Amino acid sequence: MTIINILFKLYRTIIRNRAINNIIISKTKKKPIFDNILKTCLVFSIVIILIVISCLHVSLNMHYYQKHLIKYGTYSKFESEKIVIDQTSLILDFLGGNRDHIDTLFFNRKAISHLRDVKKIFTFLILFLKIVIILAILTLTIIIIRKRYYMIGKAFFIGGVISLLTLIVIMVIQYYFWEEAFSFLHTVFFPKNSWFFPVNSKLRMIFNEYCLKGLGQDFFVLATILSFSILAIGLIMIRIAPQKHKQLTEKQQ
Repeated sequence: MTIINILFKLYRTIIRNRAINNIIISKTKKKPIFDNILKTCLVFSIVIILIVISCLHVSLNMHYYQKHLIKYGTYSKFESEKIVIDQTSLILDFLGGNRDHIDTLFFNRKAISHLRDVKKIFTFLILFLKIVIILAILTLTIIIIRKRYYMIGKAFFIGGVISLLTLIVIMVIQYYFWEEAFSFLHTVFFPKNSWFFPVNSKLRMIFNEYCLKGLGQDFFVLATILSFSILAIGLIMIRIAPQKHKQLTEKQQ
């Protein structure tokens, strides 16, 4: 069964709850505009959190690199396996913010300069993720205070669906437009000619095309699992929300 078929069935499920949710919304005294803003903020916060967390986890985790370094025979191109592991770990610590500098003679000045540029992107992503998480927590808090429980389930469901669709687009680009996307992103985010390295450069030998594509696949798998999990939680909450609202209404009466 394809992802599209699964999403279609899930969509039909949420449509069945639409009448109940509309009744709940119609009974609320607050203006719906603010509710829509809250739901939209939560949806996009969920999408960003799922994708960025998956990207950072895979990109900065040595476990994923070791798998691909072994698979594509990278160790055999250097003096020893330990050198590659130590230098790759050093780079990941630097990119993740655990090191301020790269103290090594293994890479030349141009490679280290490029890694500093790459670190700026990771620093921005980590900061951006923290801001979005805070926004999501604040939005959830306001929704709970306003007792709009049905909105949380719908936001989780929609966020999961949008994440899955975004991942499909990313994977299509990776499989069919890898070179174009790679060149475009490097041209946009890095200074001119600073990211061109010869085939025999140590940086390019470690972070080769096959390794990067493998990491892309790992990212897709992890993000897909997280997206389906959020989507499933959303469906469960959509079913629970009408009952929760009914109980609260009875208590108020």
